Amino acid sequence: MNNKKDEKVDDGYVWTDFPWSITLNYSLAYTSGNVFDYEKMYYKMVFTNNLSLSGTLGLGKGWKVSASMSYDFDHMRVSSCIINISRDLHCWNMSASINPIGPYKSYTFHIGVNASILSDLKYDKNSNQSTNGRVDWW
Repeated sequence: MNNKKDEKVDDGYVWTDFPWSITLNYSLAYTSGNVFDYEKMYYKMVFTNNLSLSGTLGLGKGWKVSASMSYDFDHMRVSSCIINISRDLHCWNMSASINPIGPYKSYTFHIGVNASILSDLKYDKNSNQSTNGRVDWW
């Protein structure tokens, strides 16, 4: 029984499959701003526009890498960038995420059992910076 992934192509290399996808989005919005015009008694309308790019790549059996980035044309800067990597370990799963820029810089790491009955068997680590004014409740 030959599987396509195990077959050799004409030049001797082994066939590999790396599924991928790329998405490009542009958004333009016309909304009320935060500047109030007292002569006309309304908030001045403003245009906002963003460009977003996201993609995923499968790096072999069980590995998946994804990333997304958004550019804000009004402030002329990258407004968000998130990188994720995950691995299916058959009965376990592992994932990591990082947001390296902006006011919400953070990272997370998770490894846990796939079986729902054992969902408490896990290890989680994060940067605990989900808010600017960090509050610890213990």
